Amino acid sequence: MTPILRTGEIVPATLHVAEGTVESAKVRTTSAFEVLVEKGQAVPEPTYDLPHTKAPIAADQQVGTVTIEPAGSVRYLDGEQPPKGTLVAAEPVEMASFLTRMTRAFSDFLDEIRLVLGKLSLVDRVEML
Repeated sequence: MTPILRTGEIVPATLHVAEGTVESAKVRTTSAFEVLVEKGQAVPEPTYDLPHTKAPIAADQQVGTVTIEPAGSVRYLDGEQPPKGTLVAAEPVEMASFLTRMTRAFSDFLDEIRLVLGKLSLVDRVEML
């Protein structure tokens, strides 16, 4: 057995939190996560499943899972599913104020306009005016 993540370890992936005081939150494991790897083979990278979540989020609230997909160095018996580990929020995230949420929405709107304008040619921009 090869340890992939230790109990309570902060994982490199972050959780996107909509309408929170922060836009991303740290995530940690609830238990050790290990898989059987053939001797001399490279240890595979875990896959994190962290769906977008809305605030508020409590500390230690389950927010996703971690798994190791079958690969050349990791194999499972026929019919056996890859193991899944539970991921929880490492810190609480409160709901952002109304003003903060409106400011972010307006900023996102302006970013979308910039993206659209960046894809248009100069001729298209002149025609829009």
